[in-house]
Amino acid sequence: TIVVNQILLVFAISLMAVAFPTIRKQVFSKLSVLILLLSLVSGVPPLRIFGGEEKQVTIREAAITSHAQVLFSFIGRDIASLLEIGITAASFAFTYWPIAGTTASGSDLFSTAFALMYAVWGLSFIWAIMFPMHTAMLVSIICSILSYLFAGVNPEAKAVLKMLDGYGALMLLASPSRWALSTIIYRHVTGLGSNMLHPAIKGMFAGEFDAFSYNMDLLPMTCPEKTSPVLERWRARNSWACHTGQLFLLGLLFRFVAAVVLLFTSSAAASGGQVSFGAGSKLRTRLISGLLVVFVCFFVILEVALLGHTY
Repeated sequence: TIVVNQILLVFAISLMAVAFPTIRKQVFSKLSVLILLLSLVSGVPPLRIFGGEEKQVTIREAAITSHAQVLFSFIGRDIASLLEIGITAASFAFTYWPIAGTTASGSDLFSTAFALMYAVWGLSFIWAIMFPMHTAMLVSIICSILSYLFAGVNPEAKAVLKMLDGYGALMLLASPSRWALSTIIYRHVTGLGSNMLHPAIKGMFAGEFDAFSYNMDLLPMTCPEKTSPVLERWRARNSWACHTGQLFLLGLLFRFVAAVVLLFTSSAAASGGQVSFGAGSKLRTRLISGLLVVFVCFFVILEVALLGHTY
C-alpha cells in the first residue's frame, strides 16, 4: 500500500510540476493547489493506523489493559508513522524540486512537506478514531479542502480575517495549508539563486504578492521574526512564515485530541457503551461526558488562538 501511494504521489506531483512551473506568475494559486494535492494524499493513509480493524483491536486491548497501556500504544504507533511521513515527504521533494523551477532548496521542500503531513496525519487520527472508516475518509477529504479554502488565497487572507467579527483568524491559524504555503512562498522568494528581490524583477511580482498580503518590503530580517506576533503581522498584510514550528504545534495539538478521544471511546466501548467516571447515575455520567467534550473543544480553540501569539 505504501509503495502504491508513493507511485501515485510521484505521478501526480510530476504532472503538477510540468504543467504549472513555480517560476511563472500565479505562484499562489499553483502552490496552493499543490499543497491541497499533498494534503489529500496524506489524509487517507493515517486512517488505517487507528481505524477499521485496528480500532477493534484497540477496543479489545482496552478491555483487558490499563489506560496507560492504551496511551503508550497510541504513542508507539504515532512514532512508527513518522517513517512513512518521511518517505512521502522525500518523494514529494525529490520529485517536485528538480522539475518545478523553484528556488526553494530540496531540504526546504522536504521539511515543509514533512511538517504539513505531520499536522494532517494528526488531524486524520482524530477522524479515524471517532468515525467508521468510510466516514473518516470523507471527513478527512473535507478537512483538506477546508484547509485549502482558508490558506489565504481564495478567499484572500484579508477577507477571512474580517469574517465572524474578527474570529475568522482562527480558521487561518488552524489551517495547515496556510502555514505550509507561507513557508514555501518565503523559501521560494529568498532561496539561493532567487532574483525576485532584484528591483527590476521585484516590481513584476510585487502587485500579485501584495494582493495576497505578502508585502515584499516586509520580508523577515531574522528567523523567527520577533518584532510582532504572527496574527499582528497578518493584519498588517505581512503573511511571511520562515519556519515550520507552528505546523508541528498543530500536529501535537491534534495528536493530543486524538489521544483523548481514543481513551474515551475505547473505554466506553470496553465498558458497554459509556464511561461511568465514578458517577452514581446515568444522568451524572452524561453530564460529565458533556463537560469533558466542552472542555476539549474550548481547549483546542484556546491553543489555536495562542498560535497567533507565536513568532
